[in-house]
Amino acid sequence: MAKHPLLTIHSLGQLQGAEAEIVRLLAETPVISQLFLLDPVRALADVGVSLSPEAVREWEAVAPALRQRPGAADPGRYDRVKAIGGAVGLKVAIHSLLAPPAVNAMLADDEIVRTFTGRGTAANASGGKL
Repeated sequence: MAKHPLLTIHSLGQLQGAEAEIVRLLAETPVISQLFLLDPVRALADVGVSLSPEAVREWEAVAPALRQRPGAADPGRYDRVKAIGGAVGLKVAIHSLLAPPAVNAMLADDEIVRTFTGRGTAANASGGKL
C-alpha cells in the first residue's frame, strides 16, 4: 500500500476528474476494494490518494452514506479486515466513488456485504437490479 500520496485531491471536482484513475488503483488490490466498503477515505489513503478535509466534506455532502461508514465508526474493524487480507468469498469491484458503498457489490454477495458492513447491497434493495 502506498506510503506517499500519488494523488492529492482538494475538491469534489478533482475527485470526480480523477475517478477513473482512482478506481483503477482500487482494483489493483482486492482487499482494498473490500476496505472501501468499510471506509472509502482510508481505502483511498491506502492506495496513495490523499483527500483534503474540504474534499472529504464535499464528498460527504453528495454521498451522505460516507458519514456512516462502518470503518470510521469502528476503525479497529478496518484494521482487522486489512490484517487478515480481507473477507473470504467477498468480491467487490468498485465502479464509482460517488455511488453508495453497497452498490459496488453484487446481489449474490448481499448476505456477506450485510455482515461485513451492516448494510445490504443496493441490488438487493432494488430486487436484483443495479
